[in-house]
Amino acid sequence: MSLPAMRFKNFLWPKNPAKLHIASQRQIHEVFLPFLHSSFQDFGSKRRIISGEGLFLGPHANQDFEALSDLLSQGGSGTLCLPALPPLTAALVKLDLLADPAPNTVRYSFEFWEDPVSTAASQTKTLPVCPVTAGDNVWSVAIRHGCSYDKILSSNPQIQWPNFFPHDDWLVIP
Repeated sequence: MSLPAMRFKNFLWPKNPAKLHIASQRQIHEVFLPFLHSSFQDFGSKRRIISGEGLFLGPHANQDFEALSDLLSQGGSGTLCLPALPPLTAALVKLDLLADPAPNTVRYSFEFWEDPVSTAASQTKTLPVCPVTAGDNVWSVAIRHGCSYDKILSSNPQIQWPNFFPHDDWLVIP
């Protein structure tokens, strides 16, 4: 099974980025006690930073880069769907053109910052993720997993067409 395409807001990557890096970190503060030892305090998780690098290929390569650039200019957070991971709420904070554009080729890098408050609100606990194939619909997935249609829709804000999945995808199953 091929991985579903990466998505952010209304932008669907024509080809998944070649490199994807998800950095998670905890916020730790170290306190030095003179003549004794040091101690630390754990303030919890920091936001995840999702970065990557890829190519847009074909006659629409420049248009694809411009569409992503427009999303950066618009600002704001939205649903980010990464291959094989539950959707999360994030903001596009950086987009770089990495080389002089060649005909039908644009190399780029990007960086998203997760909005942990919004992501936590939409996923209060870790939920199972299941694959769906092109042609499936929310009803068939609900019946297959014994849960309600409405719960699947509310757990998967990235769903644009509940009656038909145009490509392979991953869904959170409540």
